[in-house]
Amino acid sequence: MKTVYLLESDDPFVIDENREKLEQTMKEHEVVSYDCNETPMERILEDLDTYNFFSPHKLIIAKHFETFLGSNTPSGDQMKAFEHYLDHPNPENILLLVATSLDERKKTVKKIKQVAMVLDSDISIFSWIKQHLEGYRMQDDVISYFIQYCLEQKEKIKTELEKLKLYCQEKKEITKEDIDQVVMRSIDDNVFHLIDCLLQKKKEEAYTIYQEMILHNEEPLKILVLLASQFRLFLQVKILVEENKSEAEIAKDLQVHPYRVKLAREKCVRYPKERLVEYLYRLAELDYQMKNGTTYQDVGLEMFMMNL
Repeated sequence: MKTVYLLESDDPFVIDENREKLEQTMKEHEVVSYDCNETPMERILEDLDTYNFFSPHKLIIAKHFETFLGSNTPSGDQMKAFEHYLDHPNPENILLLVATSLDERKKTVKKIKQVAMVLDSDISIFSWIKQHLEGYRMQDDVISYFIQYCLEQKEKIKTELEKLKLYCQEKKEITKEDIDQVVMRSIDDNVFHLIDCLLQKKKEEAYTIYQEMILHNEEPLKILVLLASQFRLFLQVKILVEENKSEAEIAKDLQVHPYRVKLAREKCVRYPKERLVEYLYRLAELDYQMKNGTTYQDVGLEMFMMNL
């Protein structure tokens, strides 16, 4: 068994899945977690070399490891101590280094990758669902529908899958109807689907989504603000795509989840910038009218949707 593991990812789902797998294979290990933003490496190394009182072994997790090698460059002594540990790890304990990304050119990073087991940072959510059905049936097209329904938010998928299994524990099969019945969409998810229906001229479906949001006590003014935010995202993505930026670059620039950028890119390609700007302008006018009382909030928003 390796004594040093490395995981490069900023995805909480990927980090948690890898941690859980390690914990399952090392059940006799006491788990200790450190944040390199708060704890110096000397303290982590000291713990790795300390005799274990409560358990024969320890799994020590060093999160945000890039901080140790990053802007606050460690002193020569700190680096020597860390590299010495890599050469002479404590066989009783396991070290898991978790970093967003590491500079491959650095000597220490090269050394880590020589001695460490590099964990998989690319987990297919489709495959993950199949592996965690645990006796339940779920057709491939239903899995794809489930992923889309949750806007590929892995943490949400993980939570909602457990709810679906509880709901379907007698028949042991999960269908699209079960997903519609059990999985709650957030207001952001509903707004995205509302806009998608509006732009595709599916006005009856859009109105149904809107009414469901109202029934869940969402205020028309709040829905308007979110609609404007989503149209703005479409416009921004469209402009940045025309500048030949990748989806990853756009997500970073806009501080938006990459999957939302992917969906926005797929949708906005159908619509000219002028049309998106027009919708934003009309929403700004409607926002003004709602706030100064010249139009009723629900009536104003319904008229906007019907006139698109």
